[in-house]
Amino acid sequence: MALTVHGYARMTDDIDILIARPDLKRLHEALVGRGYKVEFAGGKNIRDTTTSVKIEFVRTGDFPGNGKPQPVSFPSPAETEAVEYDGIKFIGLACLVELKLASGMTGGADRAKDLVDVQQLITIQRLPRAFGDRLNEYVRATYASLWDGLHATQKQYVRVWPNKLLRLDATSFDAMVADGVVIEGDGGAAGDQTRLTTTDPDVARKYDMHPESEFFGEDDDE
Repeated sequence: MALTVHGYARMTDDIDILIARPDLKRLHEALVGRGYKVEFAGGKNIRDTTTSVKIEFVRTGDFPGNGKPQPVSFPSPAETEAVEYDGIKFIGLACLVELKLASGMTGGADRAKDLVDVQQLITIQRLPRAFGDRLNEYVRATYASLWDGLHATQKQYVRVWPNKLLRLDATSFDAMVADGVVIEGDGGAAGDQTRLTTTDPDVARKYDMHPESEFFGEDDDE
């Protein structure tokens, strides 16, 4: 459900709830036998007896993926960044990406989908490579690898911006940068032109940017 709130709707057959360890027993006492049942004796997860939807609890201090100790663990609900939707709090984007990465890195084939989820979030949320700086160091290299892999396969669009126009039309230039257009080189500090790039086709259409393949290459004029 947190994925959906952050823009990526993926079908799932269960609901994950982050809970502080001391609260789990009290929640069981309040719900089991009142429309919910435990999956098995001594188990922590429960199931809605009407809809059969499974509710899985992830507890503060537990570890994602294979469950073995690692630098990333499930945080306290009271202390982690959250977003609210329809009165319900969902885990924040940075923490969600961090947990998904840690799970995919350690969970083997069973959790490989978590890395795919991160790729989808990078694309949908247009997350920059520098977003990785907000994550635990343990998962940063994996985030960078996924980001690089996505962008290596994406078509790049280019616009060559004369530096004299950059100085005259700073408002338009700033709007392009705000939409995620990347400045290559020194941004006009030297030379006659600045090269602007994006991999987003919608941004490319907005600013009359063209596929890189349509431009002269370094060897074309030899």
